[in-house]
Formats: sequence, C-alpha cells, structure tokens
Amino acid sequence: MYFQAHSSFTFEEYPALDPRIGKLTVELQSLNYEQLNQVWAFIGGKQLPSAIYKFRMVVLQDDVQTAIPLLIKATNKLETTPRIGRIVPELENYGFREVIYQNYRIVYRVIGDEDVEIFAVLHGARNFKKAFHEESELS
Repeated sequence: MYFQAHSSFTFEEYPALDPRIGKLTVELQSLNYEQLNQVWAFIGGKQLPSAIYKFRMVVLQDDVQTAIPLLIKATNKLETTPRIGRIVPELENYGFREVIYQNYRIVYRVIGDEDVEIFAVLHGARNFKKAFHEESELS
C-alpha cells in the first residue's frame, strides 16, 4: 500500500502540499473487531475496511521572516511607557510584566526607571510554569 511506503510528507518533497503544512504523517492503525465495528457504525458503512490510517499534521502558522519584526514592533510602546504591560500572574513576586501580541506573551521587566529587559517570548498555548523549571532562575 502506498502509505506504508510513504508515511511522511513535506512541502519540499511534495510541492502540491500547502506550504503552511510543516509535516503530514500517516500511520497504519491496528483495530480489533469491536473498534472496526464502531468506526463503521459511526460512518454508516456496511463493510469492513481493508486498512485504517491515522493522519497527523503539523501546521506552521507563523512565518519567522514576518513574525519577528512584528513582535519587535509590538514592544515599541515600552520605550515611552515601560509599565504599560500587565504584571505576569505566574511571576508577580519577581516584578515581571508582559504585553500580548497575537498568540504570544512578551515577558519583560523594568530596570531602573525606564530601561526594559525582554525576558522571554512564549506562545500562549505553552505551559508557562513548565517553561521555567525553577524559581531560582528568575531572580
């Protein structure tokens, strides 16, 4: 079968694939009789399939070439109003603030009266606490 020999697809190898798709993988599934019945009952089929595949897709939503300049532009207001961002709830004892740009949290702290130190840029879906293993790293 074709997918057993070709289990991974990228835009570089298959130009017809949408370039936003970083990788498409195909995996043959081994289902028992009960699972096969559930699949066919769900789709309303009356015969058993010869093979069932699971497709997984990694979608690249942000183009690095454009994302970085936009993230930098999102911090421009910090030059004149460094305390504009909210205090980061997970780091409130350390004086960190953040500004949100699209799906990203730009974490920073104000040093002195007006200097700004960018601490991290994290995707909003990422577990913030796991990104920083120990509190000692924050001080």
